[in-house]
Amino acid sequence: MKVYKDNISKQEILKLLYYLLISSPFIILGIIYFPVVPFFAAASLIVGSMIIAVPLSGVFASFVSGLFYPVVRFLRPQPTYSHAERHVNMRKYDEAIKEYSKISSEYPQEIKPYEEMMFISWVYLNDINKAAYIYKNAMQMLKSKQDQESLEKNYYVYLKEYEIEKGL
Repeated sequence: MKVYKDNISKQEILKLLYYLLISSPFIILGIIYFPVVPFFAAASLIVGSMIIAVPLSGVFASFVSGLFYPVVRFLRPQPTYSHAERHVNMRKYDEAIKEYSKISSEYPQEIKPYEEMMFISWVYLNDINKAAYIYKNAMQMLKSKQDQESLEKNYYVYLKEYEIEKGL
């Protein structure tokens, strides 16, 4: 599951507040003493600005870069399909279905394992009943309406191809 997060982290904000706290006496003294001692006030404002400049520019840059490159983080590691794909390449279709089944039990909202199990059942194993069983289970497990519609579309495409092939 994807989660979009802000590019500005809590650590950057805390760092900015810390440096703002450190630089605030210099800035306040610069503002207060500007009419009295302009040279001292200007030096104080420059020091305060130098202290806050780096963290402030970092937060600003993170914000601007987030507009063009949003940060996408996943809540947990993504499923690994390589084992199942390797079994398909080796023509070990039952083992491939077992691997995809493991993935679908760990990641029930992922549509790919269901699609692959249906495909293997129909194309390689020529087992319509198994594909129909996988389809029914997947429709119960998938929460996303879009994923359900996509799986249903694939199922009926396979079914139509099977009917044409068998001459039904």
